[in-house]
Amino acid sequence: MKPTSRYGNRSENAVFREAIRRILSREPQITEAIHEQVSQLLPDLCDDSEELVINGKRYGMRWKWKVRKAQHYLKQRGDVTYDAGTRLWALA
Repeated sequence: MKPTSRYGNRSENAVFREAIRRILSREPQITEAIHEQVSQLLPDLCDDSEELVINGKRYGMRWKWKVRKAQHYLKQRGDVTYDAGTRLWALA
């Protein structure tokens, strides 16, 4: 991952994690709402022209997968929770 001058030497994952925490500090959100708000906060990291393709199979936008990776990292650390019944992510 290449650092940008706007974000210093932090990785994209670290920047996405910070954005997710900021978004969830307001209220719990579903993943789609998190994606929408992350794309507004970090438009230069949310490139809709870059699709994730593995072995010829399309998996959607690469940046959305990076956001999901950041969500799951935060969940593993216990910083956020996920309620499968409501599909809501929240700060722990």
